[in-house]
Amino acid sequence: MRINLLADPHGRGMMRQSIAGRHGARWVEANLEAIELIERKAYNRGDLGENLALAFGFPARIAVD
Repeated sequence: MRINLLADPHGRGMMRQSIAGRHGARWVEANLEAIELIERKAYNRGDLGENLALAFGFPARIAVD
């Protein structure tokens, strides 16, 4: 998988960028919703309301084929 390094290579949206640039693996595209939830948790912005919502949100199981 290759990520567009012209944009911020780390953080929220990096996997969506890889899919948009047609560099992402098929399993990433198939599991993008769960991956983006994990990205939001990992690259937290410190917003109290968002943090509460993220604390009670659980990603779906990621299937790698």
